Amino acid sequence: RLERRLFEANTKGQFDRLIKKYKIHYDQNDCIYEFDKEFFKNNKVYIIHNSYYYDLIKRKYRVEKNDNDIVISIYEMYTMYTTGEVKKGYHGDLLAVSKEFAKDVKEVIFQYKEYDEYNE
Repeated sequence: RLERRLFEANTKGQFDRLIKKYKIHYDQNDCIYEFDKEFFKNNKVYIIHNSYYYDLIKRKYRVEKNDNDIVISIYEMYTMYTTGEVKKGYHGDLLAVSKEFAKDVKEVIFQYKEYDEYNE
């Protein structure tokens, strides 16, 4: 069973502590933004930490706001080598949204769907 945890970082300090604590590795060259103090003035980051060893072949994201909820849908091709628990250093996803978009949100829901569902 694939385990996932969602973390929210509103500041550079929170982001750095999560990265250090869970040994989350990300390639800054693959990111559109640099996660510095300036970035966190207007944005926040959701970190979805997963219990799989290798990266997925293909992913697409959809982030929607429904009333007081943000729904993050991640469409995946397939997952390899899952374990039963989330551990340090395992793969996951970093998603950034504006603080204005996330204003008044009470809950963040994330879901993984099969890749075919994305094409419907």
